[in-house]
Amino acid sequence: MSLYLLRYFIMRSAMNVSKVSVLDAISDKGASNIFKSIASSDSNSEILITRLNLTRKQYYSIMSVLMKAGLVKKYKGRYSLTAFESSL
Repeated sequence: MSLYLLRYFIMRSAMNVSKVSVLDAISDKGASNIFKSIASSDSNSEILITRLNLTRKQYYSIMSVLMKAGLVKKYKGRYSLTAFESSL
């Protein structure tokens, strides 16, 4: 069984956020850059898109993955880290 299929079955079977989904979410270079940027400042989306040289689609796709993994939340139009990342 390939690693991709194994990850798929693990993620589908878990009701809560799994370690695999968290690691998968931050394994991408763009995702880790966004994660670090959110952790170091409270920049808005447009500033992060420009600073990290991403397209809007790339940015919001990565943000979706980070939110589904439980690492980032959106509150009053701003993204911030959740309490989950402190337990890693």
